[in-house]
Amino acid sequence: MFYILEEIWFKSVCRWFNHSKGWGFVNLVSKEDIEKANQNVDATTENHGDKEDELSEATDIFVHQSMIAGEEWRYLKPGQIVLIQIRKSSRGWEATAVKGESAQTLGGRRPLPPGRRVRCFNCGDVTRHRAADCTKPPLPKRCHFCKSEYHLIQDCPGLPESKKIHKNKLTQQIIQTE
Repeated sequence: MFYILEEIWFKSVCRWFNHSKGWGFVNLVSKEDIEKANQNVDATTENHGDKEDELSEATDIFVHQSMIAGEEWRYLKPGQIVLIQIRKSSRGWEATAVKGESAQTLGGRRPLPPGRRVRCFNCGDVTRHRAADCTKPPLPKRCHFCKSEYHLIQDCPGLPESKKIHKNKLTQQIIQTE
């Protein structure tokens, strides 16, 4: 049975969301929204009082990332309050639209896994920020081997000759492969 309650926005809280797979579950927050949803389900069915179709605070409502109104990587954070439109499908309750409460943006850059540390390509620190979020100004081009700003890696005096790629050898290799 399909019950569509898409005209009404319900206030809900994210219970769990897997940002790498792009789906999770939310629960309705207010008792008024739950009563309103159950009244609308009763109005669209012949079987009034069907317990399996009724919503409660414990009812899990499936959310897929494609239904989230946001930019870049769309995801929800556990405990985040959102507004949803829902429908009952053959698999259970699911959200047909999700937006942030009071026009807040949902999603953004892909979050780092908990406890994961990354190296910032701008400042070189091994922390929990990326180069796009770095507070330091962009660094100039520099050698990847010795970090000098006066030359690049192909001209580095500290790099062993065996690891250097000379322009003449590189062009010879390209010509030979053609």
